[in-house]
Amino acid sequence: MNGENYEFLQPTLSEGGIGEEFGKIIARNEKVNAGEFLRWMFIEGEGHNATTHLEGKFKEFKIFEHYGSSWKIKVSRDSYSIGFLFGMMSDIQKEFNISEYSVI
Repeated sequence: MNGENYEFLQPTLSEGGIGEEFGKIIARNEKVNAGEFLRWMFIEGEGHNATTHLEGKFKEFKIFEHYGSSWKIKVSRDSYSIGFLFGMMSDIQKEFNISEYSVI
């Protein structure tokens, strides 16, 4: 789980973690589908990196929903205009492999 700065995912394979199902399969010494595991690792890793990046830009930041490859976050408006927020998301879209986003 290294090479792409995804080491933080290792503890999430334990009970109650976001990767618990993979952890159970590994604990039973069963084969994990490599494609599914890599896809999960990529999505969770990039999502974590993107949300960590965004969290530092706002006074208030909260992830209020995360399911699969979708995150809904609520942030303080601070002094940013809607146009600035769209521009910020456009700027980081490629860096964090964000396929789509909305600002409301």
